[in-house]
Amino acid sequence: RKLSSLARQISQAFPRRPETLFWSSALSVLFHLSQIFLYFTILQELRIEAPLGYLLCIVPIINTAAALPLSIQGIGVREGLLMVFLAPFGVSHEQAVACGAVWILVITIVSGSGAFAFSPKLFRQIMNNEIA
Repeated sequence: RKLSSLARQISQAFPRRPETLFWSSALSVLFHLSQIFLYFTILQELRIEAPLGYLLCIVPIINTAAALPLSIQGIGVREGLLMVFLAPFGVSHEQAVACGAVWILVITIVSGSGAFAFSPKLFRQIMNNEIA
């Protein structure tokens, strides 16, 4: 009885309107596709030929595993999976690690720039050396 009450309480947090569900799902798909195309671009720049259709299958697995609390920001987990999944295309361990390193660098820069965009006061404090 207590568990069903808790489940009902939690379900109240989710949207019920179909259009809200549709737009949030569409935004999620768009976000994930942008991540897959970013991987595709990184691989192309590293001269790694992996088909886009293949990346559509493996990137969600890599991202899910990297999100697990096994390491800091998925470092090591991501590279290990890239080694395994890209091995059929002749990708060396070094290339897989380079792909993971570029990925984490890009994500860190994008996240950092987003933090400054949404925190103008913090940005001003940093620029004026007001943070001790």
